[in-house]
Amino acid sequence: VGRGAFTYECVNGEWRIKSEFFEKDQSCALFSLLNSPNANVTVFTTDGLPYSVDWGDGTNSGLIASGVSTAKAYGSPFTGNVSICKTCGVSPIFDIRFNTGNWDFNISDLNQLPNLARVDIYSGVTTGDIANLPSGLTFYINSGQNTTSGDIANLPSGLTYYANGGQN
Repeated sequence: VGRGAFTYECVNGEWRIKSEFFEKDQSCALFSLLNSPNANVTVFTTDGLPYSVDWGDGTNSGLIASGVSTAKAYGSPFTGNVSICKTCGVSPIFDIRFNTGNWDFNISDLNQLPNLARVDIYSGVTTGDIANLPSGLTFYINSGQNTTSGDIANLPSGLTYYANGGQN
């Protein structure tokens, strides 16, 4: 997923591609599930355009309105990557909520979404140093069975709300 552009030229009456440019989508991210029977996320985009979730088992959520949750019940516990993407325009994801599921990733993976301002992780086992949280975060909740660590002084400077449960 991304965006691209071509420059054309006419040579002897025929149009040819002179140059091409492709930029990978900056608003997609992979997050891991571990032995999870289900998962549920809610994503907000800056311009309200929809998002989609590839559940990693060959199914896709289709277009989901910004701010509306989407869920997946797996036939048997699933281990693998789930891809969360914006679907059109340049509508960066700024708020993501991992509502249910055994999410299993390093919190530095949140940096795949460079415009994140809010993250809520309600279930799963996340790890990592809090110094590696996205620099633009203003709101962060992690109430899963996480094992995050780090110096509070290294939290993002604009963070106004921080709650971290688990085994830290």
